[in-house]
Amino acid sequence: MIRIISIIEKKRRSLHKSINMYGISDNRVLTKSRELDKLILIEQRRRRLCLLNTAKYFNACAAK
Repeated sequence: MIRIISIIEKKRRSLHKSINMYGISDNRVLTKSRELDKLILIEQRRRRLCLLNTAKYFNACAAK
């Protein structure tokens, strides 16, 4: 978990540098933005799955 978050932060810093250097509509910036979006999506799915599993566990315990 911590590893993917640090990767996301590095990509975010790199994206901001690229925006400052090339402008917001440059293809290099857009590519980095898409990569960052994919990583964020993976992390969000992982967190949702974790919350879902936690909720199922607590619901099962409460039903007993």
